[in-house]
Amino acid sequence: MGRTILIVDDEVRARSYLKEILEEEGYEVLTASGFGDTMEVISQSDINLILLDLHLPEAEDGLQLLKEIAKTRSNVPIIVMSKAGSIQKAMDVARLGVYDFLEKPFEGERWLLSIRNAIEKGSLEAQLDSLRNEIQEKYKMVGVSRAIQGVCGFIEKVAHTEANVLILGETGVGKDLAARAIHFRSPRAGKPFVKFNCANIPPELLESELFGYRKGAFTDAREDRRGWLEVANGGTLFLDEIGDMHPRVQAKLLDVLEHKEFVALGSRKVRKVNVRIVAATNRDLGREVQKGKFRRDLYSRLSVATLYIPPLRERKEDIGFIARYFLKMYCQQYGFPEKTFSPAVIRLLEQWDWRDGNVRALKNAIERIVIFTPPETTLLLPQDVLPYIRNPGMPAGSSSFQVRPLKEAVADYEKEYIFKILSLTNWNVLKAAELLKVNRTTLYRKLQGLTPHREI
Repeated sequence: MGRTILIVDDEVRARSYLKEILEEEGYEVLTASGFGDTMEVISQSDINLILLDLHLPEAEDGLQLLKEIAKTRSNVPIIVMSKAGSIQKAMDVARLGVYDFLEKPFEGERWLLSIRNAIEKGSLEAQLDSLRNEIQEKYKMVGVSRAIQGVCGFIEKVAHTEANVLILGETGVGKDLAARAIHFRSPRAGKPFVKFNCANIPPELLESELFGYRKGAFTDAREDRRGWLEVANGGTLFLDEIGDMHPRVQAKLLDVLEHKEFVALGSRKVRKVNVRIVAATNRDLGREVQKGKFRRDLYSRLSVATLYIPPLRERKEDIGFIARYFLKMYCQQYGFPEKTFSPAVIRLLEQWDWRDGNVRALKNAIERIVIFTPPETTLLLPQDVLPYIRNPGMPAGSSSFQVRPLKEAVADYEKEYIFKILSLTNWNVLKAAELLKVNRTTLYRKLQGLTPHREI
């Protein structure tokens, strides 16, 4: 915890006296007498607390300086010092975020306690800001495409509201990440974020998990248990795969959205709940409504704020950015030397379909690449990464001659030939397919089963 205090006072004796006392208490003390030198000290030093006398000749009673500090260093607590009889004037500036007001002359215990508490509060807020930034960085959506920028813009707008949110998109596009980003950018960030997957759960179990139950509600209910709604109270409940929710449970969820209350199984007591619902599905809920599989009124309630996250194949310009992001992340996570992708690798990744898994599949592939490629291989070429795009195992390492069935030998020759053509085309799969006189789908299918030799 930092212990640097800036005293701003135009009275030399008062400034020196207070500086001496605080230094005896173990604080590092800097001083200033007016507007100009105060701003200079603030710009050059890491200040943990400012003691400010409002009566400064260069700034109208210190108010100008106070406002400027509030704008430029809002994270630094300020204690205003004021002469006896003028404390009411000091109280008038409370809206500017002043931590405390101390009446001159100096009073030992009262002043020292306020100073100590202000520094501790500032340190705690700095830690919370750092943690908040770390969380927001962890749950940010990565990409450069117009589509993903639209997603990020939506999250920023909706996060600060109380609106329920429906997130749509294929498996692996980042619906979970978007839900967490909404929560941790919202006023509910300090409250629980609870994820519950609605897929493949019988309605009885789904109901008891969401709403909780009381002892004796059913055969195995040996004790009271809170449901996830109650656990998430004050925060956000993320209902993943809500398109799979049984109609009976949909009706009870609708009651929660409309009345902010629920009844646990086996209970008659109505419980109030303050929870934000963020739901996600890879289904077309509009079509499910038409089929009668999803309640229209619940869909209407959930879809006030609807976010669609496009699949990776529809925003290929994001692939290189995302791949480099995960490459750096996993190198740091596993303590490996930093690696980079060659342009040919980026082209290969951009041409891959990623239909099965989207961003999740790309992320898993990058993690495998980092784990299994030798640490000394810092520039990654296509032949380094291809085995891990689809294949989670390590490549076969032996290329020595063996007597094998003709079918295996032909397959090996085909592999070598395909990789030579890919090398000639600088790993442009489309051009390679044209030279090989096969369609792109056929070439992709062959590539998924190939393990190139390192020398190619």
